[in-house]
Amino acid sequence: MPDATRPGVEPVRIGDLVSPLRYDVLVRAQLFEMFAAEPDVLAGPPEDLVRRAEAMPYRVWFERVAVARFKPHLLLEPGALDQAFAVRVAGAASLFRAVERDGFDERHPVLLRRSDHRTRSQPGKPVRPGLQIADGCHRLSLLMCLGWKELPARFYCVDSRPLTDLPDNTARLLGPLGLGIADYAAFLSLRYADTEHHQLNHLVRYVANRRPELLGELLGVIAADAPLLRGVDDDPMVDHPPTTQS
Repeated sequence: MPDATRPGVEPVRIGDLVSPLRYDVLVRAQLFEMFAAEPDVLAGPPEDLVRRAEAMPYRVWFERVAVARFKPHLLLEPGALDQAFAVRVAGAASLFRAVERDGFDERHPVLLRRSDHRTRSQPGKPVRPGLQIADGCHRLSLLMCLGWKELPARFYCVDSRPLTDLPDNTARLLGPLGLGIADYAAFLSLRYADTEHHQLNHLVRYVANRRPELLGELLGVIAADAPLLRGVDDDPMVDHPPTTQS
């Protein structure tokens, strides 16, 4: 373990790590849910599994986030892009089988980093200081798929080096995925509520009444994401979010 990395000390809510900036973790969890629901596909020929994954948001994530950020040259080489995607799907399937067989491997903890009041998401969303995902998103998303709500201290470690900016993978995915208001509200509920909401006005009222310290952050996040959402014109909450309790 590097000198700058320390073991976790207490459980961390997975929803706080994922929402509002990391919708990509939810996309990966959807792939694992498919593995669990369709074991025949998982056990079948690798090319069939890749074709199934191609039709899912996972492919959009792979191109718009994973490749665009870290290997953009692959976007100019369709053959290489498809090959890299097949390798990525095979890796996810291998991880799923290993965790299903042996449980979470604590030798490979999820890596977190801590933001402070000076750290902003790249588009400027007003997210409060706290722990953020640095590495191990597939492992975290698999835990979500298995129903875990908290990340146990033994499953993660913290890199204490300063975090200067927060990637907003949600902003990269909302438009390409055509995410609607109901799914977006459910995603925000992971952080801002203890129950799942499918209407933004209901979520905002809940936060105003139950977690008022997060209301300003929530409204700022919604305002930043509104131009990227499908169905914005049909939801007055997006255009005119309430600023007081109702």
